[in-house]
Amino acid sequence: MKSPPTTKACKVSDVVVKPVLAVRVKALRINISQANEVAFVQAVAASQAEIWLADNQGALESSSHFVEMRGLPLAKFRHF
Repeated sequence: MKSPPTTKACKVSDVVVKPVLAVRVKALRINISQANEVAFVQAVAASQAEIWLADNQGALESSSHFVEMRGLPLAKFRHF
């Protein structure tokens, strides 16, 4: 996965990390800010995908029902 673009304007916030994890992060020289940003990007994407799926569930079910009843549109032109 590609890392998120960095910007000069960032929101500063405190992050609480379990002591055992903090020791491992420090030992592995992981950039906590960058790791958090990647995790936030992934969490936002997952939440947006979940919302999109819920918002479009009716359309997806309708499309699937159409294909079940009538088959794929233009299926006769498929050569595989």
